[in-house]
Amino acid sequence: MKVLVAMRNPLPDALKDEIRAIFDGISDVVFLEDVSDKSSLRDVKAMLFFEFKGVVDKLLPYLENARVFQTITAGTDHIPTDRLPNGAIVLSGSGATAHWIAEHVFALMLAAAKKVVYHTITMRNGEFHQEAFSKPLADATLGIVGLGHIGCEVAKRARCFDMKIMGLNRSGRGRCDADFVGRIFDRADFEKVLREADFLLISIPLTPQTRGLIGEKELKLMKKDAVLVNVARGKVIDLEALYKHLLQNKEFTAALDVWWKYPRRGEKFAQPFPIEQLPNVVMTPHLAPKVPGFFEQMVRFSAMKLREYLEKERV
Repeated sequence: MKVLVAMRNPLPDALKDEIRAIFDGISDVVFLEDVSDKSSLRDVKAMLFFEFKGVVDKLLPYLENARVFQTITAGTDHIPTDRLPNGAIVLSGSGATAHWIAEHVFALMLAAAKKVVYHTITMRNGEFHQEAFSKPLADATLGIVGLGHIGCEVAKRARCFDMKIMGLNRSGRGRCDADFVGRIFDRADFEKVLREADFLLISIPLTPQTRGLIGEKELKLMKKDAVLVNVARGKVIDLEALYKHLLQNKEFTAALDVWWKYPRRGEKFAQPFPIEQLPNVVMTPHLAPKVPGFFEQMVRFSAMKLREYLEKERV
């Protein structure tokens, strides 16, 4: 069996050696930059990759026998599954950077709750607003929509802040330790979570079922001074509805690391509705997992997931 590793740029030699060791005894490993004859890719049964567009899509004519496509990213919404060989499956790299993303969630929550951006800007302008109140995390209710790797890591840290946690999953169950999540609900109780949450975290994949999950109706159910945090995908939230809600509710805050429209190289960052111009928005440019070594960790983690799958399924 042959596993193809296809990244935009060649991996460091040391990381290549690690990947070979991971698949030792189960599969040969071929790196795309070492392939001189693409017809040899017809022996590939599994693939480890980062980007579909511009990398994998160009190789598809030679990958008719591939059965497993393992991406190193948590999200798989960028992969057009209808273009893959018949019967092939896609595995995500979800979980590789969950602990770093959880840290970023708290950076966003604390910045929003303590009005860090507002005070930084006003103090640079010579103002000193000690009369302003901040929002406490202790005893506040944190609603977590999606109890996967990220949701559970956030719940673990939320306990350290003495927050009350409401988790929401399709099944009403989560992978989290019961000590970290006080209550877990299913989709039927979505409105209850929206009403009670002081902070609401979106940490679910973008799928046809979750696209636009948070819209005008859901926003109106939330508390007037709630903080909505999104580290999932922008399109889980209806942008127009959120923009109008923020305009009409000055105490409501959106803390965002993910977006609806991403700038191309040299293009100015701007959204179809100018949410980035609003004072009650805290934002970062989709970099929650980015710490030194994050990419290498994603590659190692996903390689291990792929090996485990191959061992189990005997592809």
